[in-house]
Amino acid sequence: MKISSSFKTTILAGIAIFSMFFGAGNVIFPLKVGLFAGHQIAYAISGLFLTAIGGPLLGLITATLYKGNCLDFFTRPGRLLGFLFISLSLLLLGPFAVIPRCFVVAYSSISAMTGGSYLTLFSIFFGAISIFCCFNQKLILPILGKIFSPLLILCLLCIIVFGLKNGSPLLETAASSKQSFQMGLQEGFDTMDLIASIFFSSSIWTLLFLKTGGKSEKEMSRIAITSGLIGGTLLGLVYLGLALATAHHAQALTGFAPEKLMPSLALLTLGPTFGNIANLAIAVACFTTVVSLSQTIADLCQKEFFPNTLSYTQFLIGILGISIVFSNLGFQKISQIIHPLIAACYPAIIALTLFNLFFKISGIKMIKRPVYGVLACSAMFRLLNLI
Repeated sequence: MKISSSFKTTILAGIAIFSMFFGAGNVIFPLKVGLFAGHQIAYAISGLFLTAIGGPLLGLITATLYKGNCLDFFTRPGRLLGFLFISLSLLLLGPFAVIPRCFVVAYSSISAMTGGSYLTLFSIFFGAISIFCCFNQKLILPILGKIFSPLLILCLLCIIVFGLKNGSPLLETAASSKQSFQMGLQEGFDTMDLIASIFFSSSIWTLLFLKTGGKSEKEMSRIAITSGLIGGTLLGLVYLGLALATAHHAQALTGFAPEKLMPSLALLTLGPTFGNIANLAIAVACFTTVVSLSQTIADLCQKEFFPNTLSYTQFLIGILGISIVFSNLGFQKISQIIHPLIAACYPAIIALTLFNLFFKISGIKMIKRPVYGVLACSAMFRLLNLI
């Protein structure tokens, strides 16, 4: 039986979406959920799924209806607010959150193998190698991707299987079901994958256009939605497995810093030899994520969002230079710094996404009042909490 080209494209795009969203730094969040929730794991996972999977799927589907055009998506409430959202999103996806988190996770994975404790030197070296590879991306990243991406997936599957097989019973925790759900909800927000999905949609639309030969927009949108569901399902299975594996080893992992949970779980479930192989794969995955994000963000800034300001090289050096500084704060401190900003702006980006979707589906043009209203309310709420 011959498999249709449309089916092949859908599966390929689904795997691509999974790879885009499964950034190396994101492995930390389901581990934190599993460690916190204990016997309330079902409630915590529900919250995580709602924001870490439902959010990016909503963003991907909506942005795809805009053919991956981020400017059109963000500027519907006005150019000023649109560029504010774009600037904030690029800073969070780049040097103030996602990229330095990858630095920290990579360092923790390597230090678990070597026993070293020189985060500053590691960050400088990691950043310098990343800059070099950004200019040689076509030569280096495909080699790393073909070798270490399958290895990473295999290692994660082994960690999940052996973690569930050899784990202890779930611990009783003091957290209520409501607290566990809220914790999972918050960790899902902190992945910032809703924001990432809006920018990734451009790549997905281009991929579908090339693979389908420019079929009708309706057909491409259908494939994008189906692919998104496939990618989201794969992502959910991995998140669920990692959270459960951590929950069943919570007693041994309690007290570890967030960035050390993954290396410790790998060594605990796979032993020193295979655990170190898994940690090496995680470190390389972090490296490829850093290079890909840095190159993408620098390119977007130089060509689309802030042309005639800085060169591509200057944007690139700035992104990785700030990332080196922020990485030395550690995973938890980075999260504490950016959390108020995410809490204030993320609800407005959700509102923007929803009303952009309503506009495409039913022609509802209302956009400014709900987005500005949600932004004002969330900012006021955060301000009152700080007083």
